[in-house]
Amino acid sequence: YSPLRKFSPLRKFSPLRLAKFAALLLLILLSSCSNYKKIAVKSAQLTQIEMDSFTAGKIGVAIVVDNPTSATIKIESAEAQLLLEERVFATLESLEATAFQPKGVSGATCWLRLKIVDAKALLKLGLDPSRWQSKGVTANYSLLLSNGSISKRFKENGLPIEQLYNRFAKREAPETR
Repeated sequence: YSPLRKFSPLRKFSPLRLAKFAALLLLILLSSCSNYKKIAVKSAQLTQIEMDSFTAGKIGVAIVVDNPTSATIKIESAEAQLLLEERVFATLESLEATAFQPKGVSGATCWLRLKIVDAKALLKLGLDPSRWQSKGVTANYSLLLSNGSISKRFKENGLPIEQLYNRFAKREAPETR
């Protein structure tokens, strides 16, 4: 017999209680994740470009998301590299978290810091991003989404910019609340 056993913080949690708690926690997590596969990006449009200099600035991207879950979804961080002929010519990084409301369609503007790494490549492409589709521009990106308790990172490398453009260009933006 140990006198410290009486004061042990785990004394109140028998193996049966711990198993019940773990099962309850798992049930809550699974029930809260059931609609996450139904989350859909309805549209994403470049809305604003604010250049601080020729090689740095901010970009605003208006994103409309259909979030049927009961949790607010956040873009915690986003990073991207734009490449021309396998060379990085620009990088993008999110400035702040962007949130989308639960149980419906909502929109928000995601602000990204733009840094031009290779100005010659940008001049070769032209300053109109909609014309980059046919010029072999690719993107590497990493996106961290969370609902406050669960986080998921999405990554893709070598994505042709035309595929990215086609994912959102043909969709009509629904009304936001």
